[in-house]
Parts: sequence; C-alpha cells; structure tokens
Amino acid sequence: MFFTILMKFQWSKQVLEAKMIWVDRLGFDVRISCPQKGLFDVRIPFPTEVTDEKGAKSSFNCMSQQAWEVEKNYQSPNFKKVKHLKQIPYRGL
Repeated sequence: MFFTILMKFQWSKQVLEAKMIWVDRLGFDVRISCPQKGLFDVRIPFPTEVTDEKGAKSSFNCMSQQAWEVEKNYQSPNFKKVKHLKQIPYRGL
C-alpha cells in the first residue's frame, strides 16, 4: 500500500499497483503497473545510506510519514516555543 501511494504522488496518480522487488543500502527498486506505460521498474533512493536492517526500517518509516503528510495535506501546527526551562528540585522517592 505504501509503495502504491508513494508512486501515485510521483507519477500523477496513474499507478494501479507497486511492489518492492529489491532493497540495498542506498535505496530500493519498485515494479510499477501503470495503464498508460505498462509494467516498469523504478529506483527510489533512501534519504541517507543505511548500514543495517534497523536503518532501512527507519528510512521506510520516515518516507511513509512524508507520503502520508503529502496525501493528507498535513501542516504542522504553530506553537510558542519555550525560551527558558524552569528547574524543579528533585526530592527523591
């Protein structure tokens, strides 16, 4: 589902299906089914090189979040940032 959503935004919503076919430290390959262009493969790079499975998972999560934000037209709320922290004395348990 993630890949189909991601590809729809990259390819003007003309994607019927997208499947991941390969992952390595620099990114992943996706096979796309498109009514106008048929079946073809694309390469999607990770934002940064990953060195292990945990890094790849983190990159996928980040990219999924970004795709969701684009799909939902999400705008982060503005809030007043704290300038000074108030120290609270520690009294123990």
